[in-house]
Amino acid sequence: MEKEIIATIHLAPGRVGFYDPLSRIHLTLSHPETYVYSGTNCASLRRNVKSGVIRILEGTLGEDVPPLKVVKVNGKYHLASNAEEEMKPVVKKDDAPVKEDTKKKDEEQKKAIQDKAMEEAKKAVEADKANEAGKKDAAKTEEKPVTKAPAKKTAAAKKADK
Repeated sequence: MEKEIIATIHLAPGRVGFYDPLSRIHLTLSHPETYVYSGTNCASLRRNVKSGVIRILEGTLGEDVPPLKVVKVNGKYHLASNAEEEMKPVVKKDDAPVKEDTKKKDEEQKKAIQDKAMEEAKKAVEADKANEAGKKDAAKTEEKPVTKAPAKKTAAAKKADK
């Protein structure tokens, strides 16, 4: 099964290199031109063409993906982001599938992190309540104004009074 070439891209003038992890395209000064095959994730390639990092010599990278899409959930229509679809990496068929154990461990780790975060949040709320209670107690106990002690007269002042 041979893939069809949909575009030819070239490194823009003034650039020394380019790498796109989604499509796994790498351009350098020694290899400034390559083909883009059908089935390649072109979302970031389109962004780089717009920003001037690469140029399209021939062909097209497809249409721009709109930022929002309409999704039907429980009979109601909602707007959802297309950002997740733009960032999907290219996966080859010969890549090994993820084992069930790995998925379970990842879920357990996420759960543990969430539980820890909840505990820390509860402690922070309790600490805030304790601080507020301490402030209220301090406000209830009125501080008495400081009065000056009567000054002792010095020997010179005693002689002057006589």
